[in-house]
Amino acid sequence: MPGSWTVAGSGDRLVMVEGAAFLVAGPTGAVAPRRAEGFFFRETRFLSRWELTVNGRTPEALAVSAPDPYRATLVSQAVPSDGRGDATLLVLRHRFVGRGLREDLVVRNLADEAAYCAIELAYDADFAELYAVRSGQGLPEGSPEAVERAGALVFTHRHGAHRRELRVALSAPVTFDGNLARAEIVIPARGEWSCCEEFVCAFDDVAVEPRWPCGQPVSRAKPAERMAAWRRSVPVVETDHAGLRDVVAGSAEDLGALRIFDP
Repeated sequence: MPGSWTVAGSGDRLVMVEGAAFLVAGPTGAVAPRRAEGFFFRETRFLSRWELTVNGRTPEALAVSAPDPYRATLVSQAVPSDGRGDATLLVLRHRFVGRGLREDLVVRNLADEAAYCAIELAYDADFAELYAVRSGQGLPEGSPEAVERAGALVFTHRHGAHRRELRVALSAPVTFDGNLARAEIVIPARGEWSCCEEFVCAFDDVAVEPRWPCGQPVSRAKPAERMAAWRRSVPVVETDHAGLRDVVAGSAEDLGALRIFDP
């Protein structure tokens, strides 16, 4: 339900969907290699790995909120490098799915003194077919090497005369090393660092414009406008049966998310 939060790490996967695009991630938000997870668009897995570390450690998940089928917020805390003491770095990951993928990554320093922070993001794109991922058979061996191009990581897959590409661009200054993006920063006391990650898919050198481009307000994106219109128009069922009410409301949300608009 809108505005609800759940404790992360309970074993349930995070699933986000908008039309022909959907994301399946682990309970902490990571997309682990060699698992039936990733970002899929038009029956192809464009993103097969997406892992974040802060100061060399995977953040500890705290909570997840998914008020809409196409967006979610994941909250975690960075584990101190020595494994002792209180965590003072809070990690927020605001995700949006739609003809591509966007994440607004925010790291907040809750301490009264500045904090050093080394952030590393690992990506892979194996371009596996959806049926192969579901069956676990016929998966490609490894992923194409990432190439830095115009300040972004680009993965390219060729099959005969056809090409598929994934372009990963970050709004904050980072350094690339293979499939890794790294940033070393000092976050002021009670301050924060932010970065927008944008994932753009391309077919035969034609890029698909994402629904949620970095630098634009998310409230004006097509999925948000369409979902708001859907909620205004969907029939309302009044019943004293709480279970039936929840099923009807959940089904309406699912139907609204699964609509595919093709002009």
